[in-house]
Amino acid sequence: MLKEEINSKNMGECANHDSDPRKGVNCANHFTITLHCELIGYDLKPLNSTTQKGNYMLKIGQKVVEIPIGKKSKSVRLTLYKMKSLRGFLRRACERRIFELIYQGKSINSPCTPNAHYPNDEILQEHLDLGYHVQGSCKEDPCFIYRLFGGLDRISSITITSPIIAKSTSERLSAKVQEYLKDNISDLLHLDTVVLNSGDASLKVEIFNIINRHTENAVNNFMKHTLSGNFIFKIVFTSFPEKFKQTMENIGFLIDSLFEINNGSVQLGADRKSGAGFVTMNIIGAEANRDIEGLKQYIIDEKNIENDIMVGSLVFKNRRINYILSDDFLKKSHELFMKSIE
Repeated sequence: MLKEEINSKNMGECANHDSDPRKGVNCANHFTITLHCELIGYDLKPLNSTTQKGNYMLKIGQKVVEIPIGKKSKSVRLTLYKMKSLRGFLRRACERRIFELIYQGKSINSPCTPNAHYPNDEILQEHLDLGYHVQGSCKEDPCFIYRLFGGLDRISSITITSPIIAKSTSERLSAKVQEYLKDNISDLLHLDTVVLNSGDASLKVEIFNIINRHTENAVNNFMKHTLSGNFIFKIVFTSFPEKFKQTMENIGFLIDSLFEINNGSVQLGADRKSGAGFVTMNIIGAEANRDIEGLKQYIIDEKNIENDIMVGSLVFKNRRINYILSDDFLKKSHELFMKSIE
């Protein structure tokens, strides 16, 4: 672009076309709605989300926490693992739900292709034959996949905070220490989607060796992770006040897509042909970071959130309020979605 063309544009103009960017409230006044979700499953083997090969948890580090025991404290080292492939799993469920609704005669756009570019035309044509449309070709009337997960030229409207499993490096922990860890694991690690490796949520790690058939020496080894139990995660919708109704429709669509998960049409992770990966997903509750118009009627409580930063020997504290939403909000969101596809 030429310099003259750049200078001719009002670089400070915001979405509401206000010449003063300090008054451009719409540029920064986005809101978020967080769905707190629960995943229940056994024999889960998360895939590498990049290659779709191998099943393992992403090891994200270790943390030493102090457990109070009477007047003393005990140091416990925890290894943290992150569940992978959850975003692709949810997308498949949403795609499957759209095809089911089309079969039922509902007025809803077919899903866009998972990729914007394919290595050859044959793969693209296979997706088109299955009922997909080319990603981005629905800009004028975006399909729900494009609205939620975005594409090459559209930002995703949802962020998924995956479950994290905390596993002690020591197998010899007293029952009292284990109970304290289980009850306080989120506060100890400052993570709200973390669970302790225990009876309710377990992580099994198996190590395999690959043997060279000629030399009979181990040439490689790999780990296989298997999950079982209850796991928590978050889905965060980001939008603007003027798109509030559309956001509710998006939430309603995601709720409706849970039918495909809970009836076993979609499985999570590897070894699906062998029967692994069947899960049940529930939405525990919802909260928002703004009490915008349209949300106020659904607010039933407030949650004070405090965090701090350290600057030298100083501690600065920040406080904000999140708003707990009633189940009626989720019900209304689903009703709006169903009405939009009549």
